[in-house]
Amino acid sequence: MKKSLTVIIGVLFCITANSQQIKINSVVTRQGESNNGWYQLSSQPSVVLGENNTISIVVNSVTKETYTLSDDNTLTILFGSAINEEVSASNLKVSYPILIQNGGILNVSGTMDNTEAENLVIEDGGQLITGSSVTATAMKHIKNTPASEDDQARSWYTISSPLAANTDVTGITNLIPSDGITNQDYDLYRFNEVAFSWENARPANGQNPDFTTIDKGIGYIYSNKATTDIAFAGNINVEDINVDLTLTTAKGNGYNLIGNPFMQNITLDDITTAPAEGLIVLDDKSDSFGLADGFYVLNNDNTWGTKPMTGEIKPLQGFLVQANESCKATISRPASGSKGERSDEQNTNIEMIVSNASFKDNAYAMFGEGTGLNKVSHRNAQAPMLYIPQGNEDFAIAFMNENTTVFPLNFKAMTTGNYSISLNATDDIRSLVLIDNMTGVETNMLLEDSYSFIGSPADKENRFTVKLAISHNDGQSDSEHFVYQSGSELVINGEGTLQIFDVLGRVVISEEVHGQTVNVGNLSTGAYIVRLTGESVMTQKIVVR
Repeated sequence: MKKSLTVIIGVLFCITANSQQIKINSVVTRQGESNNGWYQLSSQPSVVLGENNTISIVVNSVTKETYTLSDDNTLTILFGSAINEEVSASNLKVSYPILIQNGGILNVSGTMDNTEAENLVIEDGGQLITGSSVTATAMKHIKNTPASEDDQARSWYTISSPLAANTDVTGITNLIPSDGITNQDYDLYRFNEVAFSWENARPANGQNPDFTTIDKGIGYIYSNKATTDIAFAGNINVEDINVDLTLTTAKGNGYNLIGNPFMQNITLDDITTAPAEGLIVLDDKSDSFGLADGFYVLNNDNTWGTKPMTGEIKPLQGFLVQANESCKATISRPASGSKGERSDEQNTNIEMIVSNASFKDNAYAMFGEGTGLNKVSHRNAQAPMLYIPQGNEDFAIAFMNENTTVFPLNFKAMTTGNYSISLNATDDIRSLVLIDNMTGVETNMLLEDSYSFIGSPADKENRFTVKLAISHNDGQSDSEHFVYQSGSELVINGEGTLQIFDVLGRVVISEEVHGQTVNVGNLSTGAYIVRLTGESVMTQKIVVR
């Protein structure tokens, strides 16, 4: 019977074997680092086929491992390897240490076996995709924070446990300083939505800590005056996790800090909600029941960054969601082989970003149906705020009708100084103008990268207006690239009336074209909008050089 084996052992090679022959098909050098405890080869390993469906790995004339092939006669063995890209396997046994680095993905579709946590280490930014609850060590890198007692000046991180069991805070390596939980150089908080308060695992003034365990599915925020690597060691979680979410209108407004309980990326698509026990949901609210279509991540500067539904939630990361009713949320591991990526389908949208020398803030306008995400105040009171007002509410993600042509964009400066604002739109936005209501300046944001202005806490918050036009499925094809520059000529792929507009919206060239070239040698270097009207309308931004 034909047998197959894939081994990564300092070198990568593939073997096919039958009852009498073993053949190495390919060899790619990949040396390990002996000073990290990895096995470093001084000669090429050999494979010996034994009885009863066994295969032995011989290195430097010493038999290192003997394996029994699975029923499908395949086995993948990794040891002595660092993974910094995606590696796939069907069935996997880990022997000598494996390191999954930042950006690396180990994707195991079948069974996986590892018994020593130190033999399988996943660095911050790495992913392990498996349905087996194997023993591993997951690392969260924490950079030191300024030596300041000012909560706002410290660097903050969200953390979440990927382990199958809830864990005492003292059982997680480097989470708590070596001299105990009363050490003043760290803080570990969870958020209580009902009380609208942050609870600390570090006891203060002789009081008991607010909590003593890191629970799966819950998010936490963490700060430390020392640079450290928090190590979660144990069996990783692969099961669905249920989390109770609350909505306390008078206080927490439905904001709940939860966490990714897996060692792979997830999205909001992997979270389902059901009514909390005893909650009656009216029929006319059933369609809107659940979570806002977006979430927040905590930036190191203590500001909340807005993420849309398409945003990825990384392993070991906590994130802030908003429930529109008290409910039970179920966080599920993405389908086998999935890396927590959403499809390319998304709402027509505009991301708006405001920044100064120290901070930035963002908001989204979404065109279509969805549940908006209310604006939350930053934990750092010096950071500016950008949001869209609708009715009596302020939104970080606002949904509006696809026929919308204008909407307000509010800005709140916390310090006086120079700011810039940029607008990033999907391809079906065919015109986009930012109006500064204070100065009267109008800026074509399809042609300009940003708009600069001076802001002050004394300014009115209704600082901007956005005017736009959206291409609908009515024969317009704005996303097509139909023109490119060759020397002083524009090559046009199409027929119809060609118009070229400058940054002020003036028509600088207008003529009929039939798949020909247009001379732009007389145009100044800069950005232009090209529109071709024929059987459909196509627009494209170009930079004439």
